[in-house]
Amino acid sequence: MSVWGLIPQKSFRHSKTRLEPVLADRARWGFAQALFENAVTQLAGAVDGIVVCTDSVEVEAVAEGHRASTLRDPSEPADLAAVVDAGLAHLATRGVTSALVLMPDLPRLTAPDVEELVEALAEHEAVLVRAHDHRHTNALGMSLPRRFATAFGHPTSFDQHLQAARRVLSRVVVHDNPRIAFDVDRPEDYMRLYGHDGAIRDAEQRPVVRAPALRHAAVSPGATDPS
Repeated sequence: MSVWGLIPQKSFRHSKTRLEPVLADRARWGFAQALFENAVTQLAGAVDGIVVCTDSVEVEAVAEGHRASTLRDPSEPADLAAVVDAGLAHLATRGVTSALVLMPDLPRLTAPDVEELVEALAEHEAVLVRAHDHRHTNALGMSLPRRFATAFGHPTSFDQHLQAARRVLSRVVVHDNPRIAFDVDRPEDYMRLYGHDGAIRDAEQRPVVRAPALRHAAVSPGATDPS
C-alpha cells in the first residue's frame, strides 16, 4: 500500500483572517506558517510522500524545504473541495493507492496521531476525523483510484463525507481523536489553546506550535468572531 499525505494551504497572508482581532498581520502570517510546517512535519514520518496543494509561491518554497511535492491550485477560481479533489486526482494518476487529506491548522497534531490514521487506512477504504464542532472534517483518508468528490469548506462537510463514503465504499470508519479534531479558526479557539496571555492552558494537550504575540486589545475567550 502506497500512502501519500495531501495538505491544502493557501497563501499565509490570506490564511487565518478570522484571527485578525487577536493577531496582528505579521503574527497571523507567521502563525499560519507554523501550523502548516507542523502538519508537514508530523505527516512526514508516517507516509510515503506529501503533496501540498497551494496558490502561493511562498508556500511552495516552504513545502519544498520540507521535501514535500507541490501542486498548483486549478487556474480557475476554485473552492477548497475542488482544490483537494484536483490533488487526489493527481495522486491517483501517479499510482498512489491511498491518500490522507489533512487540514493544515491542527496545533495539537502529533506523529502518532497520523500513524493511527495510516494504520486505520490499511484496514478501511475511508477514514474520517471530524472537527471539534462536529460539522467540519479535519482529516479524510481514502483508497485510490476509487474515490468520491469531497466537500471540504462546506458547513456540514463531515456529514457529507460520511454519506458519500458509505455510498461509494464498503469499509468506512470514523476515527475520533481530540488532537486532530482541534483546529484554530476563530479568536475563541486561539484563546482556548493559549489563553489570554499566550500561555498554554491545557497541560495534557500541549500545542506543538508556539503562541505568537497577541494584539494589545485582545478579545476575551468568550468573545464572538465579528467576521
